[in-house]
Amino acid sequence: MLTESLEPPTELLQQIFPWVESELVALNVWAQDNRCSKDIALRQFLKLLLWLQTILLQDGAVLYSLYPHSQLFSYQPFNTKPFQKFAVRSVAIIVHAESKAHLAYKNMPEHLVACLHGSYAELWFEQCWEQEENTDIICRHWVNNMPKLKSSFLSSLLHMPVEGVIRVCHTITIPMFIC
Repeated sequence: MLTESLEPPTELLQQIFPWVESELVALNVWAQDNRCSKDIALRQFLKLLLWLQTILLQDGAVLYSLYPHSQLFSYQPFNTKPFQKFAVRSVAIIVHAESKAHLAYKNMPEHLVACLHGSYAELWFEQCWEQEENTDIICRHWVNNMPKLKSSFLSSLLHMPVEGVIRVCHTITIPMFIC
């Protein structure tokens, strides 16, 4: 994928899960001292967090170009100048890569273009079907659990001081719960 070629600066990577590398080193030291015991799950979890450092910054850069005023970008490291520079650079690289891909696609023989159109259409329909199926599952879950949610919510309101109830009602939207 394109985002694999967008490597975030080390200073940004170190701000997301800053403790993960030292924990990985500590795990390696522990593994050397305890040769009969291995914590494979912890090692893989720490490696996952290292991978997520990059993914969060790359996806954050793309999201920043689309929604620069999102609340996410008021938190570290997304509110820093180095992140904003990385986001601008990332978008420029993506736009350049997309224009090159479009040009390559435009210059392709027609039979290959027809195959790609068919593949894209098939993938799009499959994703739409899965999305519709997931929406149905979520709706059924909400309908089945609505009485439990309604009684739980109302019960918590009954045990809350009046000021708390007013604050809850002003800060959240409660569709169909009070109906």
